[in-house]
Amino acid sequence: MEWHYNLKGKRNGPVSFESLRELYANGDIFSDTLVWNTTFGSEWKRLDSVAELRSETNGQPPPLPSSAISDRWIWIIALSPLVLALIDVWSQETTGKELGSGVYGIASLVIWLSCIAMDNRLVTDAGSGKRILGVAAWICLSPVAYLFVRAKRLQKNQLPAIVWVLSFVASIYIATGGLSSGIYLGSGIPACAAKTSIAQAKEIFPRLPANISAMNALSVNDIKDAGITDGKRTCTAKILADDGQSYGVTYTIEERDGQLYYFLRPSG
Repeated sequence: MEWHYNLKGKRNGPVSFESLRELYANGDIFSDTLVWNTTFGSEWKRLDSVAELRSETNGQPPPLPSSAISDRWIWIIALSPLVLALIDVWSQETTGKELGSGVYGIASLVIWLSCIAMDNRLVTDAGSGKRILGVAAWICLSPVAYLFVRAKRLQKNQLPAIVWVLSFVASIYIATGGLSSGIYLGSGIPACAAKTSIAQAKEIFPRLPANISAMNALSVNDIKDAGITDGKRTCTAKILADDGQSYGVTYTIEERDGQLYYFLRPSG
């Protein structure tokens, strides 16, 4: 006898009785899945209400409903590109140092592999299919691939996969300078080489009294940190002006009541 079954509102089949049992054992269908064969007439019945199949569901508990399976690991995966990009910006603005592609790549891989392993085990322990192994496991090392496969296993929507794509695009936007360097994301006094410090030095330079020609600063080079004394960070640098000459400057950064103040003067 051939069987048909409902999956996400679609009639599937015909399949043999043995195939139907295998679908249930693999977590592709559940005890509340509607099934039908020619003896039922126009009525579909729950799998666990059919005498021939009842023994298949009584031996062990059915898979947990997808709503009972936590999504915490997949949301960490989905948001990780954006979070790492913001951490990179914070590091640049606070210390003047980037994470670098190597650190970023390793951190991303550790997060993805750890979360995928934890979530894969969580889904398997809930009875929703076998653990992903072999070639399928290598394919699912891609976060978006795993999120897509997981949603199919649990018959959920693809929102986490979509969020990962958007998060990844946002991280590229931030990495290419999309986030204004004038926004300080750190705390305390930023580093001399932080983007916000460089931007302030370039902005103040044309307004120096000694800069009679009001030359603009093209770049800030040879930045050195002289340390913090009395709550002020002192920095030295050379500014390349639009006349092609380099001018030595000293700038201080001071925090007062949560506000940052920059002072620039010529030196040497």
